[in-house]
Amino acid sequence: MFRDNYTHLTSTGLSIYGLSGDSPKANTTFKTRQNLPYPLMCDPKATLIAAIGFKKSPKGTTRGIFAVDKKGKVLLRAAGGPDATVDAVQKIVANAPSVEDSKEEGDETA
Repeated sequence: MFRDNYTHLTSTGLSIYGLSGDSPKANTTFKTRQNLPYPLMCDPKATLIAAIGFKKSPKGTTRGIFAVDKKGKVLLRAAGGPDATVDAVQKIVANAPSVEDSKEEGDETA
């Protein structure tokens, strides 16, 4: 789960957010009960959820992962449960250039 891999993934420069169609109160309760170290964003009208392709019809949300780099390039969009999505992100992290490699290439955003 992202909670269990949070320290490792964020040490690579990755930021993690959760997105839910639930209310802010429900998300706060869930975050507390699950001891989540990352913020949960609320999208009760499912506007963003629909835009990234995870809205179920007529109602609900498909669990999945949506990863975007700092330049706005979509790196990954895939449905899946916690273990599969963490595995997918770990592959992105493993294949990403290191901060030092990016600096050598003149990328000042690294």
